[in-house]
Amino acid sequence: MNPRGAEAGRPLGDSLYDAVLLTPRFQLLLVLAFAAFAFFSKLDGHGLANYDDCIYAQQGKEILATGNWLTIHIEGRPVFDTPPLFPWLVTLSYKIFGVGEYAARFPSALGGLLAVAMTYLLARKLFNPWVGFFSAFVLAATIPFARYARHALRDVPLAFLVCLAILALVLALQKDRRYFLLWGVSIAACLAMKSILGLLPLAISGLYILAARKWSVLREPYFWLGNLLLTVVGLAWYAHQYWLHGQAFVEGHFVQLIWSYGVVKGSHSWGSHLYYLQELATGYWPWLPFSLIGGVKLWKAGKGMRDERTTLLLLWVMVYLVGLSLAGAKNIRYLLPLFPATAVLSGYALDQLLAERGKRIFVRGAALFTVIGALVVNATPLPLSSEREVEVRVLAPYVKHFVDQGARVIASPEVHFNKNNALLFYSDHGATPVKLAPKRLQRAFAGSGLVLCLVRRAEVPAVSRSVPEARLVREAGELVLLANRELDIRGIKTW
Repeated sequence: MNPRGAEAGRPLGDSLYDAVLLTPRFQLLLVLAFAAFAFFSKLDGHGLANYDDCIYAQQGKEILATGNWLTIHIEGRPVFDTPPLFPWLVTLSYKIFGVGEYAARFPSALGGLLAVAMTYLLARKLFNPWVGFFSAFVLAATIPFARYARHALRDVPLAFLVCLAILALVLALQKDRRYFLLWGVSIAACLAMKSILGLLPLAISGLYILAARKWSVLREPYFWLGNLLLTVVGLAWYAHQYWLHGQAFVEGHFVQLIWSYGVVKGSHSWGSHLYYLQELATGYWPWLPFSLIGGVKLWKAGKGMRDERTTLLLLWVMVYLVGLSLAGAKNIRYLLPLFPATAVLSGYALDQLLAERGKRIFVRGAALFTVIGALVVNATPLPLSSEREVEVRVLAPYVKHFVDQGARVIASPEVHFNKNNALLFYSDHGATPVKLAPKRLQRAFAGSGLVLCLVRRAEVPAVSRSVPEARLVREAGELVLLANRELDIRGIKTW
């Protein structure tokens, strides 16, 4: 796994400009600057998505409110479908930046930046600094990866942890067996981040050791210490939750999440199994051709799977593609931990395809794009993300104001399903779902206390017929807030 050719790590030009621009250290700084610009610019102020950004953001708020770091809560109720690592990171971010959208997204953006750095280090270790630079740039410029790095979601930080585990495996096998300790802790963190999907890097590692015939590691004490760390640290939270909650935890996590959602949910037709291949074919551009070219070139150069680098990267790709394709629930973001591997394949292709002049042009273009892009994006109103949950953000101050004074809030089933997580995060109060049948509505509005009701605009006539005393509080797009009496809304600070 030595660098290819005498050019690796050596400036390609004779000028002082090239001597700086083309050094590995500058290239790493450049690609990190590009990733920081892409992931952190305008991270605040455009709303969190109801699913699943607001869920994790709210879980962090409830950790702050309750002081309970071990059992995750939503609306004061324990939930067992979310391992604790990402809510912990969100909570720590709140402690640093204060509760808000930026802090909720910060752990994911930081995970993206670290994933780019790990991809650089891994590709440089496997090949040379040029492959490291190209691979890291490809990952940072992969649209799905960059998009989800700007969400309050677990998948990008998981990609960092997977890449860290694979890098630790390579270093343990090539350099120092003590890196198996880092390998074990990294996979344990994957388990604490994404439950059973956190075991996929363990599958990659095991298959790689078998395929590369690294039998000697089975006699290494650090290998078994790494496995011990993986088991003890990785299963500690699960054991604690079972000890504390018993069958409720088993039902919520293993039956509902892993079996019903992860295995049973969705179609298991051939079309469903091809979902990720179809998503890559349509959405992994412009890097898909380079990944395929890199895979073919690496296969030929290494004479198939006899090259350990080929074995590792192709196993990484196949384990995620096959494992996730056989699962029930599917989403392109679940595939994000695969992208460092495809980025390395693309980086290898670019290193092989570009001559010295082409590499100089690529680096100069990347530097120019980073500087100009950062200036344009941060100095102008140009948006990087879509506005989300605008309706809820408009109505949330009214809900918070009156519920803090003792009001109850209800919502139609459709609004509750699509908006309640956002309502909870932005107003600190969730709604109770109530069917729009006349008797149900009349009972919900009955009594002397104040009742607020969230419905779609098209549902207002049904409420008005059943509850003639219902009064309009505020409209926001297709979302309408009603109450069972006239309200004075003057002085309420709105978004």
